[in-house]
Amino acid sequence: MNITLLDKIYKVSYDLVSIDMNKVVDIIRTGETIVTDPDTRRSMNLRDATEITHRTCECPERQEIKKRLLPAVTFNGEFSKVDKLHCTSYSGLTALDIDHISTQEEYDEIYKKLISIPYTAMIYQTPSGRGLKVIVKHDNTDSSKHENLYKQLMKVYGIPLIDSSCCDLARRNYICYDPNVWVRGDAHQFHFTYDPTLDTPKVQQVSFMQQLNKIVPKTADTISDKSV
Repeated sequence: MNITLLDKIYKVSYDLVSIDMNKVVDIIRTGETIVTDPDTRRSMNLRDATEITHRTCECPERQEIKKRLLPAVTFNGEFSKVDKLHCTSYSGLTALDIDHISTQEEYDEIYKKLISIPYTAMIYQTPSGRGLKVIVKHDNTDSSKHENLYKQLMKVYGIPLIDSSCCDLARRNYICYDPNVWVRGDAHQFHFTYDPTLDTPKVQQVSFMQQLNKIVPKTADTISDKSV
């Protein structure tokens, strides 16, 4: 199955490449893909770029380094432009993001739980070096219900550190070097059944005149002659 590869995470409308998932695994596992820092024009392989992000301790600085050096993919599908209106192929995969793991013991415990769940198709370490990206297989075919699917998966996996903000269809995910990327070729599909209770309530739009009418009391349309 194919997804979309972005040379840089901010290049959402150009230089997009359709790429097979097996190739993505190879990129992560070998770290040989060449990336270029647009600020310095320096080229390096993904392995070295990942090492730089691991060494960068401060969060704002690391975010800038990732943006400059690392490629990204859209695990949810293929896009002609990376936004929710331009998904051309829904992949049957999605990514859960687990970051800010504080200790090695917690890391190992979470990792063990992830591989015990049959829907887990792939796991790799995030660019921070303190998190995990979890690729989950599912059978949802309606991309408009993606957020509903994501919320269901959060409940199934039951890990508090899962980032709930990653539920959007056009979510981009950094890829980085991880020689220990874990892959399950026979992962089961999570069976999706739409759950309306998980939908975000829609905020009712109130026009300016509707708000004004609530504030200003209505007056008679005509004035009585007796009041003149």
